[in-house]
Amino acid sequence: MNYLKWLVISGLMLSICAFTCNQECYDSLDLQNWSTQWINNSGEEPQPADGPIPKNAFGIRLKADPVNQVRGSSDDSETCFPLLIHPFTEISLITIDGFDTIPAQTDISDRFMLRYSTKNNLEYIDLRNATITLSELWEITDNSFRFDLLMVDPPSQPGDYRFSVQLRFDTLGATVNQDTLLVLPTVTLQ
Repeated sequence: MNYLKWLVISGLMLSICAFTCNQECYDSLDLQNWSTQWINNSGEEPQPADGPIPKNAFGIRLKADPVNQVRGSSDDSETCFPLLIHPFTEISLITIDGFDTIPAQTDISDRFMLRYSTKNNLEYIDLRNATITLSELWEITDNSFRFDLLMVDPPSQPGDYRFSVQLRFDTLGATVNQDTLLVLPTVTLQ
């Protein structure tokens, strides 16, 4: 039933856009080949990091390849915005080893904020509300779909820590498993 609703809504959006949009269109995208990267958020812009990261500036960058499933326009000069085929339903972060008084295998999503870029600005949002934001239309940059998860409540002590990120998607009634679990390597927070 959800799949049928999605098809009807997508068809209406494309029909309306065909008559009213001059320079915009919408592509239906599937996100594939997820990757992660540690980032250091101590400067003006978060930067990729290979070594130790200040515990107050720790973040995780998630990237995926957007694969066009349905092209919204045949005119390459139009700017097309992504509409996710499988919208996000949940993003959660789990501590593998635990820290402070937090036991291992605990959801620590409330200690992170989502940072993402739109066409016009930069936004920060808590992870409980992030799924709606990430599933809405927004611009693909550098041919990738990416966002940063920044830790806003770090461990009290420096040390080595391990995390995993769980991404869950609405498969719209299809029998595909789009859910993704990313177990990240150990990071040193100083």
